[in-house]
Amino acid sequence: IEERAQAQIGDLRGELSTISGQVTDFRADLRNELLRSDLSSESLAQIFELQQEAAIARSQYQTLLSRVRDLEAQAGLQVADSRVVSPALAPNNPSAPNTRLILALALVAGLGLGIGLAFLNEYYVGGITSAAQLRDLVHAPVATTVPLSLDKIDQQTSLADKVVSEPLSPYAESIRRLRASLDQGFRKRGLSKDGDLNLGGHAERDGRIVMITSTVPAEGKTTLALALARIYAISGKKTLLIDADLRKPSVHRQVGLQPEFGLIDYLKDPEQHHIASSFYTRDTDTDLSLVLGAGRSNVPTDQLISSTTFDAMLREARRSFDTIIIDTSPLVPVVDARYIAHYADAVVMPVRYATTSQADLRSAVQAVTEAMNPETDFYTVLSHQQYQQEGNRYDGYYLGYGAGQD
Repeated sequence: IEERAQAQIGDLRGELSTISGQVTDFRADLRNELLRSDLSSESLAQIFELQQEAAIARSQYQTLLSRVRDLEAQAGLQVADSRVVSPALAPNNPSAPNTRLILALALVAGLGLGIGLAFLNEYYVGGITSAAQLRDLVHAPVATTVPLSLDKIDQQTSLADKVVSEPLSPYAESIRRLRASLDQGFRKRGLSKDGDLNLGGHAERDGRIVMITSTVPAEGKTTLALALARIYAISGKKTLLIDADLRKPSVHRQVGLQPEFGLIDYLKDPEQHHIASSFYTRDTDTDLSLVLGAGRSNVPTDQLISSTTFDAMLREARRSFDTIIIDTSPLVPVVDARYIAHYADAVVMPVRYATTSQADLRSAVQAVTEAMNPETDFYTVLSHQQYQQEGNRYDGYYLGYGAGQD
């Protein structure tokens, strides 16, 4: 079979050689015929040019074909030149996530967020927790800090009773400190009524009006007003306390009285003289005069506060009393206190410890300072101050001083 195949291959090679020779002859004959033809020289030149281009293309094709076959042969014979030196080991720690980095970033972010929230709470959102903070916030003197009392107070008693029943208590001392701040301010302005001449050398003048207001309800303004009025009355001053919180009067409850008529009834109809005997009375514990309210008003009261009747009442009170304390409504919910502020010689605003919003306090202070006269003294009081060791270290001194110790 091999010999027969070799013989056939030889025959095919011979035939291929014969055919190749014939092709060469045919090309030569074609060339000669073209040369003997009547074609123009330009046509002949184009034909020869095409022949050369075809020969070049054929040669390039053969070269590329040969190269492709060589590459196929090399790809089949190629052997990888890499080997496994040792198997991979499992890592001791995970490559991701980076726990330490994440914890560090979380710590920094948490610390920054905490500091930011603390800053907002201290200066913008939270309540007031120190006299220094209150002074810096409203830019006004803090006359006193009233401590939080843990005693149970029922409907028939008031924390203001302590200035009478416990005159040496820290609460009573805080109210006396408020009175001292007010009197010092009055003396500096020449409003003293301590004798025929005051420190300014001017003749004795009419009584002084102190307005007690607050930012919002439940800050202790009524209790503070009653306690301050009693302190003035105990000291021998002819003192009048007016409950001008017509929306929600509460002085009568703190002194244990329930008048049939109140100040609002008098302001509505001042011609009814029998009404005055109902709401004008005296404190049973001191020589304090009282103008009481009798109940809540179901109508706006700003017109009554700004009426000529109320103005005449205050003028008469100035002529008859040394000190007039006016308990007014809170500044944020209603506007009544703004109409009274211009009568006042001093305005006192209690601020409840850690409760009153700083934004509300700023709004209230702006409202009352715009309403009062430029020469009017303005004081704040930090009320309901929670027990602090530093703030109560003089408790024993109060009692000891009362016993005659230095």
